[in-house]
Amino acid sequence: MGFNIYAKKRYIYFILMFLITLLFAIISAFNFFYVDNLTNESVSISQILKPEEKMICLDKKLEKPNLELEANSNFQLKNLEKSKDDIDQKIINEIKNFKKKGISVYELKQKGYTACQLKKAKFCAKQLKQGGFSIQELRLAEYQTKALKKAGYTPHEMIETGYTPKDLKNVYTPKELIELKLDNKIFQQIGYQAKDFKKHFVELSELEQNGYTIFNLIQIGYTPLELRFKYTINRIKLEAGLNLLQLKKAGFSVKELMLYLGVGPQELHDAGFSAIQFRYALFPLYGFKAIGYTPQELHDANFSARDLKEMGFSLAELKLASYSIKELLKEANFSLQEFRETGYTPQELNQYGISILQLKEAGYLIEELKNLRFTAQELIEAGYTLDELKEKGFSLEQLLFAGVKIKDLMNANYTLQDFKNAGCTIKELKEAGFTIHELIQLPNIGLELRELKITPQKCLNLNCSSKLIQEFGYSSPELKRIGLSFNIARDGFIKNITQFDPKTGNKIRTNFFDSSHKTCLIDVYDTLGKLSKTYKPNKNIK
Repeated sequence: MGFNIYAKKRYIYFILMFLITLLFAIISAFNFFYVDNLTNESVSISQILKPEEKMICLDKKLEKPNLELEANSNFQLKNLEKSKDDIDQKIINEIKNFKKKGISVYELKQKGYTACQLKKAKFCAKQLKQGGFSIQELRLAEYQTKALKKAGYTPHEMIETGYTPKDLKNVYTPKELIELKLDNKIFQQIGYQAKDFKKHFVELSELEQNGYTIFNLIQIGYTPLELRFKYTINRIKLEAGLNLLQLKKAGFSVKELMLYLGVGPQELHDAGFSAIQFRYALFPLYGFKAIGYTPQELHDANFSARDLKEMGFSLAELKLASYSIKELLKEANFSLQEFRETGYTPQELNQYGISILQLKEAGYLIEELKNLRFTAQELIEAGYTLDELKEKGFSLEQLLFAGVKIKDLMNANYTLQDFKNAGCTIKELKEAGFTIHELIQLPNIGLELRELKITPQKCLNLNCSSKLIQEFGYSSPELKRIGLSFNIARDGFIKNITQFDPKTGNKIRTNFFDSSHKTCLIDVYDTLGKLSKTYKPNKNIK
């Protein structure tokens, strides 16, 4: 019972295979004898089979399998396979010889040659068809659909024989199959995509005739937008089962959806259609605000500030968008009063050419205008009074720079010293109406008073102090003529001034009005009228 069942089965299998091959060779050999009547040649089985292949011992008893038996089985298997290949090759060579001698496929078929053998002998499918072989035999011989097409077989015949619809895809174009009127179900099973139909210029109407529905067309790659040239949007929506978002994604416009499907603008807005898409649909301006578009969205859709004003948006709402003041002023024509109420500053408006008068008329207060680069003159020209300007903090210098006359400012409670500090000259102050008596009360103005050509005598008549007389810088002869003399120290400074009576020569007073102060002599001339020494004003020595 230790018999190797596996080895036994294998040995029997190879024996059977050899017997079948041998039987086939014997049949072929008898056919060769018959063909000899046509070719005057005879082929015997002994010519096909080698002597060592003629007899195979089959009556040996199977002994108990062992390693030697298994090795012998493998050897015989290899010999059987080699013998089969040799026989097949000899048969093919014989067929080729018959082919060269003009033996037809029909005659070869009658002698028992198979389609598979003839294919190996390089006969084409068309030759086999003409020789009487059926399409089933050609399929068993593994002829491809391309060869069958050349042989003249139709797609229907190929399908009936067992070829699949996908086998046809590699051979036929969609246009060819449509023209051959292939069954709709088979046609759709081939697996053509939209790109295949477009490549071969297949019309949608042809596909519809072949049973394609709108749903099928979308499945194979057609977009709803491509289908709209043949079908209505409503039909596409219903048959393809598309919702509004899918129709939007497919590329349908606002106008199409509103016109053909009756979709409302609010639904389209909620579905994500942009303001610019509504604009292309010629949607009326008054409707944009109602369905919820913001000023910024409308700005991004290239609507002007004027458009938004017509839509009903306020200046405050437009300010939140990206519109410039120029657009709001020039295009939308919002008033300056609205700008002020919305919170725009005078500075922002002035940058776009709005004058101070326009700002004043718009209601901006002088306090708001003060920090601008407006001059006092511009404010005065705009109608503001001096008292208003002074009250709001405009300085005397600003008012004088604005061109306001000193005389006009004398009634605005400014002192003589205020004018002097603001840069007014003695001459300007005198011309404005200030008296010499008032002017000499100002400190350090001797040289300026001299420009008014005040004589030394007039100085005395005005009770000028010795300090002021020194600042006038009169020459020695001029001072002596009015009864004044002075002593100059070695360092060039006036030591003292003495007033005496020119008639009697009697001393009247020394360093009058300012006896403790010694000032620098300016432009002091000697008795010959020559300049003796000059020092800077107000350089004093105690």
